[in-house]
Amino acid sequence: MPAWHQPFGGGLWDASIATTGLSRWHNYYLEGMGWLIRNVGVDGLYLDGIGYDREIMKRLRKVMDRARPGCLIDFHCGNHYAPEYGLNNIVNQHLEHLPYIDSLWLGEGFNYDEAPEYWLVELSGLPFGLYGEMLGVGNPWRGMVYGMSNRLPYGGGDPRGLWKVWDSFGIQAPGCGATGTPPVRSKPASPTCWPPPMCDRAER
Repeated sequence: MPAWHQPFGGGLWDASIATTGLSRWHNYYLEGMGWLIRNVGVDGLYLDGIGYDREIMKRLRKVMDRARPGCLIDFHCGNHYAPEYGLNNIVNQHLEHLPYIDSLWLGEGFNYDEAPEYWLVELSGLPFGLYGEMLGVGNPWRGMVYGMSNRLPYGGGDPRGLWKVWDSFGIQAPGCGATGTPPVRSKPASPTCWPPPMCDRAER
């Protein structure tokens, strides 16, 4: 069934189709990705939403890694906490896919001026060891706290100056500190956890 379409002019269109969530089309999709990586030189995939389950994502990751180690998967989505999307947190909705992707670009419908707990729960890939980007200019000051910048060249902001500052400080990728060890460890004997429980917004 027809889905998103983008006119290029001169009668040319970039068109997509929407298929059932799980079908034999996924075998064709995965074989096609492997062929593109091996024969055309594709080195990554941009997913604007994910229409398949964890098993297909695991297969996709394997196909990409076997065809060309170092391929990247970038995931973009808007805010699904709206009635038409089932009032669901987008990170929660796609939690099963996060181990197989490399970066997040969560944008439409998010408020970049919200409180820290909103950033941790709704926007940041940091709790999952993922680099994240903001749609448009976002909020560069709060974004820095969560290792996020806007995307170049999208949205009018140029983050290259910010990237140079980060490089001058030797900031490492989220998920591991400069030593390569995880920043947080849990111990069965310890009752503490991270992140700490947040206050309900109604209590503020």
